[in-house]
Amino acid sequence: MSSLIALEIEKGNIAFVKAYSSNDGQFLVSEIGSLPLPPEDLPEENLTANGETVETSTESIIPESTIDDESSEEDSLPFDLTIAPALVADGFLGVINHEFVSTHNISLPFGDRKKIEQVAPLQIQDVVPFDIDDYILDTIISSGQDNVYDICAALAPSFQIRSMLQSLRHLQINPKIISTKASAVSAWSTFFPEVISSNGHLLSFTEKSFFDCLYVNGQLQLMREVDFPKKTLDLKFVATQLLMTNAKYARDNKVTISDAYLLGHKDLAYQLSTMTKGRVISLDLSEYYKVSSDLNVNGDNYAWALGLMLHENIRGKKTALINFRRGPFAYKQFFTDIINAAKEQIDYYFYAVAAVAIWIFISIYTTSLALAKINETIDERMKQVLPNEFIDEGKEITLLSRKLETINDELKDLGPPTTITTLESILLLSSIITKEVDTKIETLSIGPAGILFQGSVSDLAKIGKLQSILENNRSRFCEVKEDSCKISVEPKGQLPGSNRTKFSAEIVTMDLKDKGLERNNNELE
Repeated sequence: MSSLIALEIEKGNIAFVKAYSSNDGQFLVSEIGSLPLPPEDLPEENLTANGETVETSTESIIPESTIDDESSEEDSLPFDLTIAPALVADGFLGVINHEFVSTHNISLPFGDRKKIEQVAPLQIQDVVPFDIDDYILDTIISSGQDNVYDICAALAPSFQIRSMLQSLRHLQINPKIISTKASAVSAWSTFFPEVISSNGHLLSFTEKSFFDCLYVNGQLQLMREVDFPKKTLDLKFVATQLLMTNAKYARDNKVTISDAYLLGHKDLAYQLSTMTKGRVISLDLSEYYKVSSDLNVNGDNYAWALGLMLHENIRGKKTALINFRRGPFAYKQFFTDIINAAKEQIDYYFYAVAAVAIWIFISIYTTSLALAKINETIDERMKQVLPNEFIDEGKEITLLSRKLETINDELKDLGPPTTITTLESILLLSSIITKEVDTKIETLSIGPAGILFQGSVSDLAKIGKLQSILENNRSRFCEVKEDSCKISVEPKGQLPGSNRTKFSAEIVTMDLKDKGLERNNNELE
């Protein structure tokens, strides 16, 4: 099972929710808590924002009183060693303090994200009293009507994103997403489509604040987190905020807003409905998460964390989510993701490499055995052919080539003065006497005057055919003038008990026939 941690840095602490994703799509919440940031100042780093290099320090976001001066020697261990057991997961998702985030709604005549990224800053700059270049902007696009698109834009200060990443980088944590809790709550609308099919609120509570996502005509119009005045749950305060919001948006959009959808908290739905005099429906989240038995918490209070995790794990189309990891803070974890994926599959890689290694070993071993068998056979044959020869290992081919050259030279002296050797003459005869002649050779004689061979053909007409073939290749047998080379094929009667005709053929050099061995003796001298 893969694990995810949703976390936020607030007032020198890291609050976190850790959950495991099961095979059935549920999340098992295993740990909920908070840990202090490192007591020592974080090292300064050069971070790039908006194309400029900025020297930053986290001194301003880490309180000096994080650790007691009288802490024990064990407590003085390096912080990343003491926190490592808690903050270990396959992925991290972060949220930023809502006090630093502002949201704005604009309408544009196009829904192309690239165009919106170019135009939205200019539109928002006209309505805010600060320089937007110092902020990171992300948008959620709603499908519009009459070619007009409603854009919900969120702004976060660059220094806040930078400080958060600086603190987490010191702990070797690199969150894939930096969003807001309210935006994470809005991700639940993917799993409860009835929310965006009506005019109403999607609500979620924690012990200190509530989250409100307002949908009008199916479009996200409002996304906010509001702290309770006394830092404790106050339904009357929530009801007042909802009624004021309903009145404003009902007037601007000329619609009636009375519904509210509450993420969990079934016990609060009736009370809130009575106070707002509208319909409040509690959405059952038990299908999507369970809380570990050793945790005494209400999981509904952490709907924002589960919303982030569901958004990260959902396959296919995702609900739009505000993500401030953009521009200079974009999440670039390509090689780390490859390493993490390799770690997850390390067992399979090991088995695959082991199988390939075994296959290579077996291939080399069987090939070596086959080569050894061939060498052994060659040695045996060489000893049979040349029993009195001492043959060095690996020199067999060289020795055979030398022997063949010697035999070939000896055969040359036996045959006529032709342009080819005697062995080549025999090879030539076998190639030019085709199957059409149907020749069977019974005897073959090679002497100093030429070549004599006898055999039989299928009928008498083939005698002439054989004569023609030899005549056409006269120049290939004789290096002297053609008229000095005699080629004859004579019939010798019928083959007893057969219809085949016997023949006798000669390829004789004339001057050798006349002079006998005299020419051969002269050449030797």
